[in-house]
Formats: sequence, structure tokens, C-alpha cells
Amino acid sequence: MKRALSILKGKLWIGFLIRLRVFSFKMVFFPTFFLLTVSVFSSDLPHFQLKDQKGKILNSRTLKGKTVFLLGCSYVDIVLCRKHGRKIYWRMQNLIDESEDFIEFVAFVDLRNAPSPVQSYINENKSKNYESILLDPEGILSSGIRPNFSWLRIFSRSKRQIFESYYKEINDQTVDSLYEIVRKQGK
Repeated sequence: MKRALSILKGKLWIGFLIRLRVFSFKMVFFPTFFLLTVSVFSSDLPHFQLKDQKGKILNSRTLKGKTVFLLGCSYVDIVLCRKHGRKIYWRMQNLIDESEDFIEFVAFVDLRNAPSPVQSYINENKSKNYESILLDPEGILSSGIRPNFSWLRIFSRSKRQIFESYYKEINDQTVDSLYEIVRKQGK
């Protein structure tokens, strides 16, 4: 009986040590992995060099020291993206002080898997006075695009992401809340 009890205690102690090591590993590995994933993939302004529909190139390095509004959508939702971009841009123009607020508005369209008529449409409309929109044929900026939504990210002057959201509609109150986010960065 004593021998059986001794064996049972030994097995329980070994089981406890194994669980303790697994728990310790989880407590170190998962938070480290999560922090690395979040900081590397989602919180910095992506590095890019893309052309707009008129052939003008924008390099993300030129955005240093500016707050960046990065608005994107799928080629299917280009009308939604253009509508949201205009609303944010024009409402924000009434709120910001251009001498103090260094803000860059950048819109892009995800052209991955776009059929050839989409590129033909873009080429045919180059001469129209549309707002600049970056063309992202390889998905450099497009990893979070969702159908039927525009995707807005705001990056601080130090290129750190400070806001992210998806929109089906944008109104004055939405833009006012975005302005508050930017205004707090200036303080």
C-alpha cells in the first residue's frame, strides 16, 4: 500500500512539473508571438510606392511627419470608396488648420483579380478630373479589404497606426470623431 501511494505521489509530482513547464512556455511564447505579430503587421504605415490613375507615383517615405488617412476598397467598391474619401476630405478641410495640421489623404483601390475591363475603364478616364487614387495591383496595401466596405486606417506622424475601421456609410459625425482622433495627436 505504501509502495502504491509512493508511486502515485511520484506520478502526480511529474504531472505537476510537466503542466508547470507547459504553462510557463505558453505564458512566454504566446504573448511574445502576439506582440511581434501586432507590432510588425498591423501598427506601422506600410512601405509602398504606387501609381495613381494618372501615373503619378506616391512613395510612403514622403509621408514622414504627416498624419496619414489611408482609405481603401476593392475595385468592385470604387464608387463607395470615392464617396467616402470625398466626404472625409471635404469635411476635414473645414475642421483642420492647414498651417498646424500636416495631414495627407491617400486613397487606394485593390486591383488584385480585377478583370481587364476595369483597367480599360481606368485608362479611358485618366483625363477626367477625378481625385487621385492609388492603384494597388499586387495587394501591397490591400490585406484587410472587405467587400462592400471602405477600410480606413489613420497613422500618426511617427507612422504608427492610431485608428482602423470599416464603413458602409460616413456622415458628418463620423468625420468629426475622426478629427478628434487627429486633434488628440497634436497635443
